[in-house]
Amino acid sequence: APPEVTISYHQVGACNGYDVGNGLVSPGVNHAYVVFGIEEINNSQGTAAFAFDHTKLYVQQAIQEFLGGGPGMLEIYRDILGPFAAVPTTVNAGQDIHFQVSAFGALVVTTNNSDGASEANQTPYFLKYSPASSDPVVNLVKTDAARTSWLNTPDCTTIAIQ
Repeated sequence: APPEVTISYHQVGACNGYDVGNGLVSPGVNHAYVVFGIEEINNSQGTAAFAFDHTKLYVQQAIQEFLGGGPGMLEIYRDILGPFAAVPTTVNAGQDIHFQVSAFGALVVTTNNSDGASEANQTPYFLKYSPASSDPVVNLVKTDAARTSWLNTPDCTTIAIQ
């Protein structure tokens, strides 16, 4: 089997939106923002560099919901994730990057409940990666895989970015 790249991550929480004085930023009813923290990108067994692109991470619902996709994403990355937002990163062959502070990303999920955060914070979501043809096999490890609920944080400004 070809060498794999392993991306370790955890689910941080979900929210319905926020207002920091520039108007409401929201994914809409029956939706929620879900925030993930990327802890490590391990290419230590790799024989070639891996071009990590956070926008290729997604949750499979009726459609693929990608990190950074959906309404309000420019704002949530700027206002909530800020300097801790995940960015494209080249991980060289043999390199294992452990983030001191996780690299964060957000995506929009669809919920049955009109109050999206209350449902999303009771739902474990598992990321997948949509590789480019040149990418190695990408293995995703959710470090909090056994967890099934998170503190309900309808206001995105109350999510603990950690």
